[in-house]
Amino acid sequence: MTPKRILALDFDGLLVDGLNECLLVSWNGHHEVGVDRFSDTGLADLPEDFIEKFKHHRSFAKHLGHFYMPFQRDAGVFRSQGEFDQAYEALPSREVEAFIQKVSAYRTLARQTWRERWLGYHTFYDGLADWLLESDLPVCIVTAKDAGSVSEILMQAGIQVPPGQIYGECREKLTALQAVADQFDVPREQVCFFDDNVLNARDALQAGFRAHWARWGYNAPEHAEIARQAGLPAVQLHDLITFGTEELVA
Repeated sequence: MTPKRILALDFDGLLVDGLNECLLVSWNGHHEVGVDRFSDTGLADLPEDFIEKFKHHRSFAKHLGHFYMPFQRDAGVFRSQGEFDQAYEALPSREVEAFIQKVSAYRTLARQTWRERWLGYHTFYDGLADWLLESDLPVCIVTAKDAGSVSEILMQAGIQVPPGQIYGECREKLTALQAVADQFDVPREQVCFFDDNVLNARDALQAGFRAHWARWGYNAPEHAEIARQAGLPAVQLHDLITFGTEELVA
């Protein structure tokens, strides 16, 4: 009998590209800009240097608190994940928590005020919405994004994932992955985890989960070497879409 496999999927950068939404809620929430500026016009008015810095930092980010980094004047281009993490750890924790609260509240307000507009800033990567609709494997979402936002985006696409299988606001993912294993009563190696953040995927692999690093999301050049050294499978979009019908290399 084939062992039961459970899909544990990241969300932003794996299933959907929500870069512009992240830019808008981070900038507007931090600067306490009115929700009317959650728009294409508001996006066009963002400073170009901030957008470029945000895109660069996005490749190193694991959770919402990391989006505070592009606002630091002395935080420019990072050459490695270690440099980014060290700079982030040096930030005052009180400032980071205040940023998280403001941005989270702004995201909720934007989602409630401009629902269709907010949904439109989240685009599924090619083929993934159809794959999720057709997959017969149990699916859990393990993400730094809040569960309410994830649920609404999935429902808009007609994808049904029970609320109890959406693990949101994860600053680290091992706890949530263990909860997935417990929920379905399977050993860790039967939880198949996909994430575009190489550190999340590496940590999961080292903890005994069947982890894969997604190459189509946000990553930095050094991340390929991190994956290689860890023996972490690096997969392309096609590999995820065919997962369940074609066996991936472990």
